[in-house]
Amino acid sequence: MPLWIERYLIPICAVIVFGLVILNPLKFDWQQRLSLLIAISVFAYFLAHTVHKPKAGSPPPVVTPTDPRIGVLEQQVNDLRSEQQRLLEQEKESREQEKKRSEIQTKLAQLTNEGIVIRSKWTQVLGQPEDIQRIPANEVRYWHAKLENYIRTLPRSSLYLAKLNSATRTDIGYSVGMNMNIAGSWDMLLADLASLKDFINDPNLGKP
Repeated sequence: MPLWIERYLIPICAVIVFGLVILNPLKFDWQQRLSLLIAISVFAYFLAHTVHKPKAGSPPPVVTPTDPRIGVLEQQVNDLRSEQQRLLEQEKESREQEKKRSEIQTKLAQLTNEGIVIRSKWTQVLGQPEDIQRIPANEVRYWHAKLENYIRTLPRSSLYLAKLNSATRTDIGYSVGMNMNIAGSWDMLLADLASLKDFINDPNLGKP
């Protein structure tokens, strides 16, 4: 009902004032026009007051003091959210490190396989002249340099390089037919393969 009054009756009163009082199509004299203006204005005021009259018996808004426990609960919720975010970031970082470690292990395994191939080729020419055995011996030197170059790209590379270049053979003696002039390359090959195995199994591989 108040909406109908505000949208329709009050605008109609304004139209009547403009149409009858101001334009005066009925040729009222000034006393009639003034009386009509006062009457319509009083009626419009009555309608406006009716629309905006506060409802009887409406209780005043009650302002309640803030419960201090609400602030404590909000702080606890914020702390839980912060802890959850920290755990999510930690989990993400852990997954990234594990992925990086897996990629490094795969590359080290490839290098290990290359070394095993060289070792196999060398064992096939044992007992042959030095120039024949020097071919796989030279491959060992090249493979060792390739291994060093890759390790330099890893986190804590200086540590791994020190372990690699200070490693020694764990077994004793040489296979029959080994040419002792190039036996140092054979020692390097076996020591590097042992070091690669340790690097692959290192739980801190890939960590800064």
